Amino acid sequence: MARKMKDVLQCAEKQNNYDETDINSIYQYALGIEGKTLLEILQEANLTEEDIEWVRTKETDKGLPGKIIEASYFGYELNSRQEADFGKVGAELKSTPADIDKSTQRYKSGETISVTQIDFSHPVEDDFFKSHLYDKLRMLLVIFYHRNKELPSKLFYNVFYATLFKPSLEDIAIIESDFHEINRKIRSGNAHLLSRSDGTYLSTAPKSTKTVFIEPYYGGEKIVKRSFTLRKEYVNVILASYYTRIKATKEEKFLSEAELLDLKRITFAEKIQERFKPYLYNSITQIAETLNLFYKQTNADFTKLDVSMISKATIPVLTARMLGLKKLKCEEFTKAGIVVKTIFFNVHGINKEEFRLDDVDFLEIYNSPDPYVEIEVDEETGEEYEVFRTGWTDSELYAQLDGLKYLFVVFQEDPDGEIIFKGSKLWAMSNKDIDLAFEDWMDIRKVLKDGVQLTRVKWGDGERTENNFPGVADARRIHLRPHGKKAFYVEANGETWGNGQLSDTEELPGGRRMTRQSYWLNNTFVREIVKDLLDKD
Repeated sequence: MARKMKDVLQCAEKQNNYDETDINSIYQYALGIEGKTLLEILQEANLTEEDIEWVRTKETDKGLPGKIIEASYFGYELNSRQEADFGKVGAELKSTPADIDKSTQRYKSGETISVTQIDFSHPVEDDFFKSHLYDKLRMLLVIFYHRNKELPSKLFYNVFYATLFKPSLEDIAIIESDFHEINRKIRSGNAHLLSRSDGTYLSTAPKSTKTVFIEPYYGGEKIVKRSFTLRKEYVNVILASYYTRIKATKEEKFLSEAELLDLKRITFAEKIQERFKPYLYNSITQIAETLNLFYKQTNADFTKLDVSMISKATIPVLTARMLGLKKLKCEEFTKAGIVVKTIFFNVHGINKEEFRLDDVDFLEIYNSPDPYVEIEVDEETGEEYEVFRTGWTDSELYAQLDGLKYLFVVFQEDPDGEIIFKGSKLWAMSNKDIDLAFEDWMDIRKVLKDGVQLTRVKWGDGERTENNFPGVADARRIHLRPHGKKAFYVEANGETWGNGQLSDTEELPGGRRMTRQSYWLNNTFVREIVKDLLDKD
């Protein structure tokens, strides 16, 4: 008989180490996991060397670290039950990976947290506070482990943080609104249209990579199983407590306590539109006047609007004030991963802005595995099935695009030269966009595999260095170009050129270095997203 993961990993006697009716006892026991590797957890659960070697053969199972933590440390039988793991105290156990942010050298969340499976075969739960989701969400025991991909085995991953987390009343109000927004889509027979763009803090994601289609209760197209998930950026807020155990930094809030009640009737996205509505189709001068901005004192009793201070450069300030904020950041935007981007279009509907995502790590792309088949395990049946992998979903670019959510705020010049506020759009990448970005990423990977060509050519009175990465004209969604103004290159023989220095470069395969590049969203793609807000030429 084939061995099953739950039978090999479970160490039921571990439950004797804590009182399942006392949350403090459970939490104190959870703190003991900090500093342990997954291998040490298996050894302390008395798995034999033969058992551990068998577990090693299952390392392609993406959920393996969480299964080890749940079964071998806490002693629970692996399950996909609807009720909370620690039902007697109303707490749910969640383990999740963290990666190192290269720019800050701090931990950042690696994935969304899957809270509970959506039951598409029955009517939706109308009362959020009586739902399986709320039952699992009201108190989370979150275990973070460092997903160090440089290690030879997942069993060497280190568990570094255990924390007990309760969403605030403000967060619960937004999550409840998200819950009803998602349920409305399901109830209308459009469950197949659920996507990563749904919700503010709460979203949905496929339950697994196993493509099994089911008939939804409310009709419509067949769908794959999905779960309610907490966005990766929200998980990052939970993880931030690792660094702010002494005192957390407070951000400005978008919603007042009274406005939280508005989320009973409208979504968070609709609340944003409500803030903008009074200023729609106004010029930036009219907006400044309404907001009482950019006035100067002319004498003791009289102030005057200083029109000379109002220009494209003041658009971000005006946008923040229209939203009722001092800056284009607030607590809710941070938790939802919303980035505000103002876009200026000329009278012909053309924008120059291209949006920078992040710097490129050439070696990460180069070292990504060739396409391979991975084995995953169905949590409900225990069956193993094959999944085709490319390394794309483990990449830095995918991680950013998967959680990307932009609030595009659009301004356009009219025929009289006035700059008019045209509206806004909250946008996240669709599955189709992600697939097209994957093709761009694979094109970049191919250049790195085949060899990057650096060619010095004359340019005016000087020279510039061209490369063979796909240009913006060849890109579908994403292209590469430098972020800074300094350029610098280092050949394998030590030859250098450019007006920059070594810190302006990124290492290439083989030891050469070139000017640091960033990922950028194509401006034509951004224009397509907001074209319905623009005047046609």
